[in-house]
Amino acid sequence: ESYAEIEARLEGWSDQAIVHRGETVAIDGLGFSGIARLALLGILQEQCRRRGVGLELGSRCEDPAALAAADLLVGADGAGSRVRERYRESFAPTVTVLSNRYIWYGTAQPFDCLTLTFREDAHGVFVAHHYRHAPGASTFVVECDADTWARAGFEGMSDEATRRYCEAVFAPDLGGHPLLSNRSTWLRFRMVTNQRWHNNRIILLGDALRTVHFSIGSGTRTALEDAIALRDALVARGATRAAVPAALANFEAARRPGAERLLDVARESGRWYEG
Repeated sequence: ESYAEIEARLEGWSDQAIVHRGETVAIDGLGFSGIARLALLGILQEQCRRRGVGLELGSRCEDPAALAAADLLVGADGAGSRVRERYRESFAPTVTVLSNRYIWYGTAQPFDCLTLTFREDAHGVFVAHHYRHAPGASTFVVECDADTWARAGFEGMSDEATRRYCEAVFAPDLGGHPLLSNRSTWLRFRMVTNQRWHNNRIILLGDALRTVHFSIGSGTRTALEDAIALRDALVARGATRAAVPAALANFEAARRPGAERLLDVARESGRWYEG
């Protein structure tokens, strides 16, 4: 049911485009889809409510150890995961911060497909990763290398001036539409991996477990695949408290090889943009 509801809201396309020096090059044979994050969360939360799952929103778990008595604790709390850091010795994480800067915007300009647009100004080279996630709304991620970011003076620039600067760089692609900020700030991508995925009754999922560089567009997909695989592992073991540790071990054994292959692709993509 959740899949059907999500599919009905997806924006999908079967190719990709690269815009380089004003020329658009189409690449076929690639399937992608997008959805507004709030729409996705709304669907999943409603599915939880229908099945009697208690949702506690708007409160923060300051110390995951307070939940240690639970049958199962899933750390799906993002790249800065508190669960992972609280049990750092168990998971043995590695976090590498890349040097490129990127900033997330939206725009009302609808794009035909996932597009990588390269533009250059007096300060250096910029690339935008952009795609629609609703009929009249698109994600627009602007990225540049550290030297370009410094020469452009972004460090001391206001949010409004930063947005207008990016609008000017990508004016040929925005069709007169402004970029839309949602407390948008420049970020540096954190590559997260963990030597171990679980600790007794605690498991990491999604970005808390390992981050997938945004240039390959697979972060949400891999998180959902993690959740499905975890569910399958628990059901296969009987979904009892006693079975949880073995189920988590089975989850990692089944999921890790494919995840590692995707990570290799993501690392290579991240290195390409860095260079």
